[in-house]
Amino acid sequence: MNTKLKYLRQQPDGLYRYYRKVPLPLQGLLRREVWHHSLGRDHARAIESWFELKREHDTLIERLKDGDQEAVSDAVNRRVADHFAATERLHSHGPRPGQKVSKATPEEIETHRREDETAIAGIQNLWRRTTEVMEDAEGAQNEYRRLATHLLLAFADDSYSSNVVATPATLTPIPPLGGERRLWDLLHSALRQRLEEIAPVGATDSEEHRISHLLERYISLQGVSENTARAYRGKVRALTTRLGDHPLPHYNKARLQAFRDLLIEETDDNTGAAKRKASTVVQHFAPLKALWRWAADEVDELNDLQFPAMRLPRPGETVDEIRWQAFDDKQIKRVWSLLNDHWGPDSESKMKPARREAFLMAVKVMLYTGLRPSEVFKLDPSNVSGDVLLIRETKTTGRRLPICKHLSDFPGFLARGGFNGERSKTIARTFSDNFVSIIRAAGITNDRLVLYSLKDTLVERLQRQEGMSDDVIRGIIGHVGGQGNTRHYKTRFGDTSHGMERMRRALDAITYW
Repeated sequence: MNTKLKYLRQQPDGLYRYYRKVPLPLQGLLRREVWHHSLGRDHARAIESWFELKREHDTLIERLKDGDQEAVSDAVNRRVADHFAATERLHSHGPRPGQKVSKATPEEIETHRREDETAIAGIQNLWRRTTEVMEDAEGAQNEYRRLATHLLLAFADDSYSSNVVATPATLTPIPPLGGERRLWDLLHSALRQRLEEIAPVGATDSEEHRISHLLERYISLQGVSENTARAYRGKVRALTTRLGDHPLPHYNKARLQAFRDLLIEETDDNTGAAKRKASTVVQHFAPLKALWRWAADEVDELNDLQFPAMRLPRPGETVDEIRWQAFDDKQIKRVWSLLNDHWGPDSESKMKPARREAFLMAVKVMLYTGLRPSEVFKLDPSNVSGDVLLIRETKTTGRRLPICKHLSDFPGFLARGGFNGERSKTIARTFSDNFVSIIRAAGITNDRLVLYSLKDTLVERLQRQEGMSDDVIRGIIGHVGGQGNTRHYKTRFGDTSHGMERMRRALDAITYW
């Protein structure tokens, strides 16, 4: 026996094994730390199998290091097929594929059984690692591929893995109702939300219209200097890292405003100070505006393209001077009175009564949850679990919120149909426009008092409470920024009983009118 062959081991009972560590950079993609295979007790056959496995894995490692997309797909398919085969073997009394019954010793059968049970347990519990996987992949070049693969293997969801076979549902059973199921739902939703944000251009979109591709054309055709090109690529990369690489029309006003707010709000983990001056934030938009103007002239399909009108911070302005403002005590009472006059049951508005009721309820929900309008209109009875609201489809992070006493009528509203008639893609814009029109007509003309000011109003009222902590505020509105590296070790506030109780007390204590 040649004991010096790399990755080949012989156990005391004479069984040969192939044991090889997966290179660290590839462990996340392949979802395994080692390759280990039983090669039997026949020396010649073991050497033959060892050679084939080593050659296969050497080739796969090289292809994955080179970013070979076909290799990625092959690796995922093999991973899924291996687990599916393990399931079949575990529940079968027959021989292993290609194996004669007479050759399988009791020791080998027991070894294979233990390996199969371990493999299946691993795949069935992958969903618990979702937060870890998302944090590890965030900002990486292969983030989309890694998250799509995890969605497939951990949740049996192939929505973002069109080039990969579907995972057998038996490998990733959905937990029964209860705490485990709620956590499963939240992690599943958070992962899908992130994939939606960074999803590459769809099959109906032309790849040549992606912002990264157009930027390179712009740099080449405009004769941009090397230093300017480097700066432009950095600014566009900041956008695509957060919002994905899409055709220019994808970046509408709401998405670009969200990007602006992220640039303004990001802080240094060590000092807590803002990472960027107002002038630096403005500089991020200069190449975007230039690219939009150039694309409208250069690309026939984009000749109607215009960069969305939006307000950028002026040099010297602070975050407080650019962000939306909160309504003060008198203003919020007046706003609620105005809304009831226009949307209440006795209103003479031509708007349908069901929509008026939905709009009024949406305002209350925003004031006691901090949800965005688009998130509110996605809620249905499945989002209610006892006295807890399960937030799944959200721009920040999925979370659990207490249904405070001020929203005690909200579950009943949802059970009666709630927002079922308000699911259109434009409903949030219609809601916002109506809200602003009503308050502007009544003389509230400050352009930083808008529908989104309801979240600022909520945060301002929370801050008034004695002993209020940032953990409570973050737990309610769903933001993780500002926690530095500690967020990697902390259980989410709403997933703890004391956190839920503190949030409930804080929300119950708020009164607006």
